[in-house]
Amino acid sequence: MKLFLSFVFLSTLALAEVTPTPATEPATAKSFSRLILISEVEPYLFSWKDLGVENDRSFSLALDNSWLKWFSENLPATVESVVLCDATCMDFYRKWFETHFDKLVIPDEYKNALILKTNMLIRKNGSVGEVKFEWEGRTVLQDVNTKKVMAASTLAPESRTFRDLDQKAINSGLASSMYRTAIPFFMDYRKQLETKKGFNRVSRLVIRGHQRLGDVLELVDVLKFRGNSLGLDIHLGSFTKDEAQLICYLRGEEKSFTDLLSSIKELKSSHSYTLVNEFTGVHHVIKLVAE
Repeated sequence: MKLFLSFVFLSTLALAEVTPTPATEPATAKSFSRLILISEVEPYLFSWKDLGVENDRSFSLALDNSWLKWFSENLPATVESVVLCDATCMDFYRKWFETHFDKLVIPDEYKNALILKTNMLIRKNGSVGEVKFEWEGRTVLQDVNTKKVMAASTLAPESRTFRDLDQKAINSGLASSMYRTAIPFFMDYRKQLETKKGFNRVSRLVIRGHQRLGDVLELVDVLKFRGNSLGLDIHLGSFTKDEAQLICYLRGEEKSFTDLLSSIKELKSSHSYTLVNEFTGVHHVIKLVAE
């Protein structure tokens, strides 16, 4: 039976840093200040005491340290260091996770960081002298500055059967197998991060006056082209006949984004539109006025 996984993501910081940036190196030399590793392992219909451990951290710490070692040896060129999340980092993560992206205030020690959260669910079946474990999960890589999902993967169900082994050997073998499950995805993330740059700002842009979805998509194309110097990345958050919401990720100051919006005066799509740019004090609004 396929395992069912429900998970919510992200977390903590700071047990061990690897490859610290020399004091003489500018803080902006690399795109990302650090990669923060967080993991959660959840037993399904059994308890951690069935494995002879006190809690999930007793088990998942072995996974964390193995993944930390792998990333320390395979750190993307764009990332300064890799760390495990400690209790202080977890406090930050919980607040960060609950805060809407347009209300984020990032402490200096977490600016330009990435969070890689891995969740796994384990199921156990066994009889005398034999026990079978099945697990599945998900990983999400997010930019701390903006909460943008940089990459995400589903870890397909896997299993392993142990026969005539003591509990310590079973736990070690299980942790090793689960460690290997995530590595192909981490290799892909590493490759992606070699060419990625982070964002330092996220803004919500509301579009009104459009006649169809194509008008909004045409505007997105224009914004991306004109906003290339800001590294502008735009996602459609919602769409109705009255209003569309765009989530805009960028590198640069708010004024640069405001200047970009103000510089675009017209759009030719299903109609010829004059563009009217407004700022509500919370988000920008572009009205498409048909000519």
